[in-house]
Amino acid sequence: MQRSFKNLQLTKQEFALYETLLKSGPLPIVSIAKQSAVNRSYCYELLEKLSVKGFVSKILINNKIHWQALSRTKILYALDSYREKLNTYLENIEQKYKPETPRSIALFKGTKGVRSLLEDITVSKTKVVGFGIKGKLKQFFPYYYPHFADKIKQSDIPFELIFLKKGKPIPTAKTKYKSFPEALDSSVEINVYEDKTILIFWKDPVEAIEIVDKDVANSFRNFHKLFWDQLK
Repeated sequence: MQRSFKNLQLTKQEFALYETLLKSGPLPIVSIAKQSAVNRSYCYELLEKLSVKGFVSKILINNKIHWQALSRTKILYALDSYREKLNTYLENIEQKYKPETPRSIALFKGTKGVRSLLEDITVSKTKVVGFGIKGKLKQFFPYYYPHFADKIKQSDIPFELIFLKKGKPIPTAKTKYKSFPEALDSSVEINVYEDKTILIFWKDPVEAIEIVDKDVANSFRNFHKLFWDQLK
């Protein structure tokens, strides 16, 4: 038990005083010092600290100051309140001094490398927007495609895709798609999610570029929205 209370930032002596009051009820400082085996002068200092931490309080009994342990409910409330304040303070510090995330650009060559990027898309924490090309994923990844399709169907990720040639994406409840009225010749597919922009080059051997940068991703999102709003 004493080890558990150390996690609440109670010293050995503070815990001894609190445990004494918990077992005996309200006591004057003389009795507390005697039962806890803590020096009386030091005992008062510790009780004041426990009071600030929200573990004990003073009461008057027969015009004499007694100390009592606070109830479990009050202690838990005090700890929750302190935790909330501490969490808010730390969040503000983190936001104020949070370093800018450096831009990362990586080239992936071959099916194995590109497949790792496709797997990352299946666990996206944000909506995926992009420009797709009909049939290329199935063409270059005939054995992996069913696995990828199943993961997308099972996920809860929203998709907004614009096809350069008329086609349909993997059907899910949260997939929206549009197509250009006339087919555009392109071998590059673009997917944007989180802070990432993925450009896949559908040529043999297949390659891809991953750009991790918030501003770049938002720029592509704006570019996508421009076309999305104009297409029917």
